[in-house]
Amino acid sequence: MSVMKFSKRIQDLTDEFVGREWLLQQVTDFLCYDASCYLVIVGEAGIGKSAFAARWLQVKNIQAYHFCSVLEGGKLEPIAFAGSPSTQLSQSPPGI
Repeated sequence: MSVMKFSKRIQDLTDEFVGREWLLQQVTDFLCYDASCYLVIVGEAGIGKSAFAARWLQVKNIQAYHFCSVLEGGKLEPIAFAGSPSTQLSQSPPGI
């Protein structure tokens, strides 16, 4: 499976992202509390879920991620949802 490209989407989402350092810290604290936990971001359309996730990826230099989008074909498929991050991890530098 090839890696899906999200760099343009991440840039577009974070171009005007400001503030919310408190939320970035809360999410970091939550995920550091227990290595076996996971995070699901839910909310109404347009409140900034994707923008927040994109900014968090930039701040924390996350190596594997996936953005679901109804407007972009194939990104909601279960195979893409699981396969894209696995391919990203397999192509990451050793030790990450």
